[in-house]
Parts: sequence; C-alpha cells; structure tokens
Amino acid sequence: MKKIVIFTNNERSINIIKKLKQKYKINLVVLSKKYLSKKLTLKIKKLIKKTVYLENSKMSLLKKISNEKPDFILCCGFPKKISKEIINLPRYCTINLHGGKIPSYLGGSPLNWQIINGENKIYISSLKMNEKIDGGPLIIQKSFKLNKFDNIDVIKSRANYMFPKLCIDSINHVLKGKKLTYFSNNKKKFWRQRSNKDSKININYHSKLNAHNIIRASSIKNYPAFIVVERKKIYLFESKLLDKNMKMERSHILKKNKLYLKFFDGILLINKFKVTNR
Repeated sequence: MKKIVIFTNNERSINIIKKLKQKYKINLVVLSKKYLSKKLTLKIKKLIKKTVYLENSKMSLLKKISNEKPDFILCCGFPKKISKEIINLPRYCTINLHGGKIPSYLGGSPLNWQIINGENKIYISSLKMNEKIDGGPLIIQKSFKLNKFDNIDVIKSRANYMFPKLCIDSINHVLKGKKLTYFSNNKKKFWRQRSNKDSKININYHSKLNAHNIIRASSIKNYPAFIVVERKKIYLFESKLLDKNMKMERSHILKKNKLYLKFFDGILLINKFKVTNR
C-alpha cells in the first residue's frame, strides 16, 4: 500500500483524505498555524491521528517526514512554501493540487480570478512540485461549467467535490509513468493572492459585467465586494444583470430594499447588500 503525507490548511483536504484512506495509507498530515481554523483542525484530526505543524524546526519536520518513507507528498491548499528538501523526499514525487487552469492561472486565488475574468469553465489541476511556486509540469487537469450566477462558494464546493478524483487520477498517472506536460515561461501567467483592495468596485471604471463578476467572486466572509458612494461603504453580496436599462440620473438608487448601480454600459441590480459608514 502506497504511503502518503499531506500538507494542508484547506477544506478541500477533507474529501481528499476520506477518499485516499480507502486505497492508500496516509501516514502524516502537516498543518500550518497560519489561517488555520479550529473547526478544520478538528475535522482532520478525526480522520488522521498523526499531525504535525510546519512551524516546528526545519530539521525536526524533515526528519519526521523522512521517517514515514512516503511514496507521495500531496499539497492541498497550503499557505506556506515547502522546502526543496521536503519536496524531494517522496519515492515518486510531491503533487500540488491547484485550483486553476495551467498555464493561464498560476499563483494565488485562481478560482476567484477565473470568475472575475468571465471564464466559461473552471479548471482544477495537479502539478509535479519543484522549489518554484507553481513551477513544475502539469500532471492532469479537469474542468466544469461556470454558470453566469455561480458565486465563489458554489465554485469551491464543486471543485472540492472533484479534487479527490483528480488526486487519485494524478497518482495513477505518475505510477504508470505517463507523460507530463511542460510549459515555457512565456506561456505562464501568474496571479496575485486577492486582497481587500481587489474587491472594490468603481462605477467610473468597471462595466456592469465586471462588477457582477467581482461580486460573485468575493466571499461574504472574506473580502466581500464593496463600493464607496457619498462617504458610505456599501458591501455588495448578490447582484443581477438587468436585460433592460432603466433611466437613472444618479450613480445609485435605493428603492424597496434593492440597490441599483449605474455603470457606463447599464444598470446592475444589487439584491443583497449592507450600508456602513466609511
């Protein structure tokens, strides 16, 4: 039975661990204290008894993983860089499970950026890791349809459902010695990790479709979309593209608990929002 070590700080690892346990031996899960929720920690520890934190000394962690003699290391949404020594430890390779299309969506927040850019499909992929961030070759990738009104929570749920199969297929791909796909640097496009400033909508700059995509790509809990008008900050949680334009003299109208925003190319209806003082 193949032995696996998993690096994770992400909810996607739960389904992956459950699926892998049916076929492989998960010897160790490595966590990072950065952004780690107690809820996720408890879920993981119920599934895997042996866990350790990356924040332990480098040599101690290296030795612990080496003692497990892993065939594979899997990286599932881990927030910190993994050392070259650890990446090269497993018998076969270290696999990074990535939420973006290769080579168009490398780097941070790939699921969000795919929504913001109005893609028709969402891709998830697996990469053979090296010491560079998302620098290794592509193992395989899968996709699913992105509908006009899907938000980031829906997309994450679908992606997390698909990741276990992607993971197993990737392991089998490597075990069978199948070809990996390499891309030249000029074809690779890296995206930054999203922050609060990326959730700001500007009526004078964005189109109504741009704004709609930013809203559905922005989690209500983490960096919700917002607009600043008349010294007030309005958080935007749910929007609808209007087929017919209505006449508006002002940039925004609040009517019957609905907010209408006027962009240069039309009106965007905001169904759910929150007004706060800036």
